[in-house]
Amino acid sequence: MQTLTPKFVNFDATIPSLSMEKMKKIEVLIPAKIIQDQIANDIEMIQIIFNKINYNIEKEIKFLKKQQNFYRNLIFDKFKNL
Repeated sequence: MQTLTPKFVNFDATIPSLSMEKMKKIEVLIPAKIIQDQIANDIEMIQIIFNKINYNIEKEIKFLKKQQNFYRNLIFDKFKNL
């Protein structure tokens, strides 16, 4: 991948600038609609997977906290009886 910046940016000024005239000449490649739709579907599927993973992680954290409390109480109860 190469940078096209020098071709469009005016470096003669103290602060580099990009004029509207030069901005209009910049070509932006946009994939076909079918490819955009496929990308959107892929992103949606990834989002669904991440949401399921996050939900399962939250459930696991809740379970581990309950388990931690159970064993902590079990240990403290043993010491109380000594």
